[in-house]
Amino acid sequence: MSKLEQNLQNQCDRLLEQLSDIEATRCEMYEAEYQEFRQDTMEQLAEFSGSLERITNGDMSLVDSVSKIREAIRDAIAQNEVYILW
Repeated sequence: MSKLEQNLQNQCDRLLEQLSDIEATRCEMYEAEYQEFRQDTMEQLAEFSGSLERITNGDMSLVDSVSKIREAIRDAIAQNEVYILW
């Protein structure tokens, strides 16, 4: 795995862990605080996903690795939206 791929994976892992931590500590936060942290993380995930899109459009050798990271982001967003419905 190249350094770029490792950095991308690390960034994805950090954001997904951040989102998980926010959900895990939700009961310890005020609702407004939770919403702010969650929204900020979701925006970061969207920005990261956009960056991945630009990378894959420019360097096809990274497509497989970036696609896996993007799939993890989509899964996290979809799973997180289930929490909102509750």
